[in-house]
Amino acid sequence: MKIKILSTLVIGSLLVAVAIGDTTSNGASLQTLVNQQRAKEEKNLETKKRPMETPEDFDVEKTLIQLNAYSAVKEGELSYEEQQEILEQIEEQEQQPTDQPEESNNSFSQQASSNKPSEPTNVEPDNPLVAGYNKYKSANNDTVGWIKIDGTKVDYPIMYSTDNSFYLSKTPYKEYSKAGSIFMDQQAGGKWGIMNLIHGHNMNNGSMFGDIANMMYEDYFNAHKIIQIYDGKTLKEYTAFAAFSLDDRKESIPIYYSTMEEYKAKIKDYQSRSRVAGTVPESANDFIILNTCWYGDSGTEKNSHAIIVAYRSK
Repeated sequence: MKIKILSTLVIGSLLVAVAIGDTTSNGASLQTLVNQQRAKEEKNLETKKRPMETPEDFDVEKTLIQLNAYSAVKEGELSYEEQQEILEQIEEQEQQPTDQPEESNNSFSQQASSNKPSEPTNVEPDNPLVAGYNKYKSANNDTVGWIKIDGTKVDYPIMYSTDNSFYLSKTPYKEYSKAGSIFMDQQAGGKWGIMNLIHGHNMNNGSMFGDIANMMYEDYFNAHKIIQIYDGKTLKEYTAFAAFSLDDRKESIPIYYSTMEEYKAKIKDYQSRSRVAGTVPESANDFIILNTCWYGDSGTEKNSHAIIVAYRSK
């Protein structure tokens, strides 16, 4: 395997003096000012020329593995969750018990610690959904939740952007990827509400929301109807009750209505269009809608989407 590492260091300096006459407006000689400026530039250059110190614990092999993992995600050869598994395995191999001082002067460590979200008091921090959310939230504040469906590949952070197209082709680390990310619809403004629309690609390898498309079939739907959500504060459980398709050229999914009666009327509409049988309590007032591409029963339909609707049951 060939690994190319390109590194470019460019140090430049530009000094421009433009004047009319022999002196400046304050009477100083132009040559004097030029000499003073040149001395400052030379001093700055001396500072920049100092060799960069390499940390004693810099691991070249680890860095190369990381770079190749990032590259594979960019080219769509790995999903970002597979990349994270590789990086986590490296970290686990390196971890050794060490005595840590009470205070550290390492500014990077202090910054990383300050970026960690505060732990909610009503959930266990070692819960996989909570731990996963905290990890990604520390790296990217666009993280607004975590979604998991047991028995499927759906186990991802939920991202948010003011532009729905952004996370269609970006990982939670904002790197290019054909698989993109799971993300909340831009209508929501990054906030959880009564109706929450979440998007994800239907990848050929079944990753992202590939298994959501499988829920268009009743047996699979019934076996995977429980959906776990962590919204950054509360662990929630939703139960799916409807699965239907729509043509994105003819229909969109609004998430805001003027009254609760309008919300409930829309829920009844979704139920009436469902390919599977499901019920929802009259008292339900918290819903998620999962959206992914679907190619129909024939596998050749275009512009079709699989829509799964669930109510909060716990």
